[in-house]
Amino acid sequence: MFRLLILFVLVPVLVTGTIYESQAQETLQINIINGLVRDTLDYCTPGEKNILIEISTGNVAFSDSLMFFEIVIPIDPAKLRYTGQVNFNGTLGGGSKAVTSTGYDPNSNRIFIEAGNEDLSFLAGNVPLVRIQLVTLVDCDDSIFINPKAYFNEEFKKGTLTPFSNTKEMTGTKKIVARPIFKASRFLSTQITSIDTVQIDSNKTTSIPFKVESGLETKIDSLRVYVSMKKNETMTIPNYSIKCKDFDLTEIDSFNWFFDYKTTSTNGLLLLSEIQVETSGSANDSFDLQLRSESLSSCDCVSLKDVVSTKIRHSYKNTMTSVEEKERSNLK
Repeated sequence: MFRLLILFVLVPVLVTGTIYESQAQETLQINIINGLVRDTLDYCTPGEKNILIEISTGNVAFSDSLMFFEIVIPIDPAKLRYTGQVNFNGTLGGGSKAVTSTGYDPNSNRIFIEAGNEDLSFLAGNVPLVRIQLVTLVDCDDSIFINPKAYFNEEFKKGTLTPFSNTKEMTGTKKIVARPIFKASRFLSTQITSIDTVQIDSNKTTSIPFKVESGLETKIDSLRVYVSMKKNETMTIPNYSIKCKDFDLTEIDSFNWFFDYKTTSTNGLLLLSEIQVETSGSANDSFDLQLRSESLSSCDCVSLKDVVSTKIRHSYKNTMTSVEEKERSNLK
């Protein structure tokens, strides 16, 4: 431990001026200053996902007697990759007199960071100890734990004295979860592409085109499209049939159906098909045909998963002659 500190000569250091009350924290603070939203890694962002980590003890006063530190960060190579990018600019380890050292041990999968002033003068300031950039390799719903351990000279006012090593020690932890982040561009929209009102002739099949589309970065794997018939209060439909041109509908009840669509879209989705309606009814009967789509996985990167339905109203054209109407009436 403290490999760079063989350069230092341990001599008493006289500090003059105001005596500050210790302000350093008892545990390490780990902050992710880019790449996250509320400790959540945006799984849907294309390409490698970098995170910049700040490790801090809070505000360190000169009276805290901090001369040097070493930070050890174990990483899971299946979830994190060390890039060698350690940033000392604007940190306690980045002063004009600082001597620093960084390294990575692939056998133990640990990162080592060391820093201190060459003349052993005290380090102070309300800035991080160090910043380090890592590449995340996680999939959706994966968790990453950042668990650094820091060692300090035993004169440091904070931390726990470690047996036999004459150093103080601090630990900290940070959990990161990979999940989709809300973006308005990650929408899922269902539209009926015909006019608002469609005239349907009794006992004839009418095709109603529709489309389902999504924005970029949606990465939809499983899509479900709901089809519903919403009747008005006075409506009666003696006979009706609803089908989908390209998919088999699964019946939920007499007025609701759905079909599932598997896709591997990673750059936007466009699904085109038709609902085929055949029914008979009175001249003024009408109903709403309602379509709604949703992704079936929380990892599908769809921010607007339950889009407001697009409705279409149908009215019926009575094609029976007066004789046929009379005969039908006599059968009742």
